[in-house]
Amino acid sequence: MNAMTNENFHNICRMVEQKTGVRLGNDRTPERRHPARLIPVLAALMLLVLTMTASAYKLFTPMNGDELALGGTYEGNGIITVWVENGSDKYLRFQEQLKIMDWENSRELPGLGGKVLFRNTVFPPHSSGALTLDLSGAYDVELLEREIARVNLYLVLTNFDFQFGHDWICFVRFPQEGAK
Repeated sequence: MNAMTNENFHNICRMVEQKTGVRLGNDRTPERRHPARLIPVLAALMLLVLTMTASAYKLFTPMNGDELALGGTYEGNGIITVWVENGSDKYLRFQEQLKIMDWENSRELPGLGGKVLFRNTVFPPHSSGALTLDLSGAYDVELLEREIARVNLYLVLTNFDFQFGHDWICFVRFPQEGAK
């Protein structure tokens, strides 16, 4: 038995169209794209990737020797203060994006769909200061407090959409009693 050819396939399609009245496709065979037409598209795509890579290089990242230290304290009512120490020659600008993770299960804590409020997200070179996060509108505060009390909760902060080399872990603890 001979193999099915394109001509046989098109003849069968025409017969089905004639008998059923349903159009199965256009009559002309699909034309193949010429590789020369793809060159401008590929060149534009490469330029886009290189531009993104070049802009990411200028951002704060430990892969370029930038140093950062973080420490978080839960203040109550969904407020977390993160102590940030920028040991770099670059500005550090945190994006207003956050992941709250459970250390034991490596799972993200579910949010309520609200927005986390960020205060003081920019840190000049060789400076330190406090980044304040108000999670009360975005997370269940009671669940948050239970997770922090178990000492397995950490934050993931970013300055470039959680891309490799642009995400940082910050553990969160309750303040020591009598420290206030």
